[in-house]
Amino acid sequence: KLLIFLIISGISATLIARMIQHRIEFYLNAVIIAIVHVAVIILNQIAVQPSGRLFIDISWGIANGFASSFIILLFLPLFEKIFSFVTDFTLLEFASLNRDIFKKLALEAPGTYHHSIVVGNLAEAGAVAVGANPILARVGAYYHDIGKLKKPEYFSENQLGAKNPHDQLTPEMSKLIISNHVKEGVEMAKRIGLPARVVRLIAEHHGSTVIEPFYLKALHTRGDSSIDDFRYPGPIPSSLEAAVIMLADSVEAAARSVDNITVSKLRKIIKEIFDKKFSDHQLDDCELTRKGLQQLQRAFFPILAGVFHPRVDYEDKSIRSRNQRK
Repeated sequence: KLLIFLIISGISATLIARMIQHRIEFYLNAVIIAIVHVAVIILNQIAVQPSGRLFIDISWGIANGFASSFIILLFLPLFEKIFSFVTDFTLLEFASLNRDIFKKLALEAPGTYHHSIVVGNLAEAGAVAVGANPILARVGAYYHDIGKLKKPEYFSENQLGAKNPHDQLTPEMSKLIISNHVKEGVEMAKRIGLPARVVRLIAEHHGSTVIEPFYLKALHTRGDSSIDDFRYPGPIPSSLEAAVIMLADSVEAAARSVDNITVSKLRKIIKEIFDKKFSDHQLDDCELTRKGLQQLQRAFFPILAGVFHPRVDYEDKSIRSRNQRK
């Protein structure tokens, strides 16, 4: 009897716990477990072993449901530390934009701050589309560029029409400054106590992609340069969440750089970015499939359209309409 009670109790607690995203939901978890306990006790009394202890057994079942939930809540931070795992509601605490790191980012690198929020929205929607963890993806996206705080003026989203400092640098030096924001971000993330899974997302969000502007600048000034000298150090994404963040980061930056963007241009940008990452083997170590890439494109488009307000291609529509009439 005790074994059956423990099995049913454990299964119900596990199934419910998987849906918990906020600490307050532990209270609901306690109530549901208590109800399950009461139901099991009553069924046992009816079908197996009637006794006069029904009220006492029910009381113990309710107490056990609440006690076990509160004990888990009390010791969960310790368990996360010891066993190196992170729960969704802990991740949600790190997603609060009231944290000092985000206030600093908004003041010192406002372009990067806005970019990170948009990438977070993209990553969350994309993660839902491909079956990844949307909370982990959003949190990773919020923090992915915190390393830019070291030299915010060297990143285009923060220059706001000011003189570009890269004009005075060699392509190699520019590449070093740009690529270092990943290493700086990882170090900063560890200092502020981010979970290891989030730190890994920061480390992988550029993979080993080429920093094209400075590679092309080197080709233009010298005529011959190794493309591998202008790559991020990696590693490439090892999880769906890391791949989603990489793609969200790239498409947001690419769309932002286009003036007078139209619907067709936006769709083309998304497709070209995805194809380039795939052909450059940046997605080889994660589980993202061709079907997943298509799902991501569909998930990203409405969010990007809402941010950049692309114009409808009236001229293209007119041409197609005339061709159809012919």
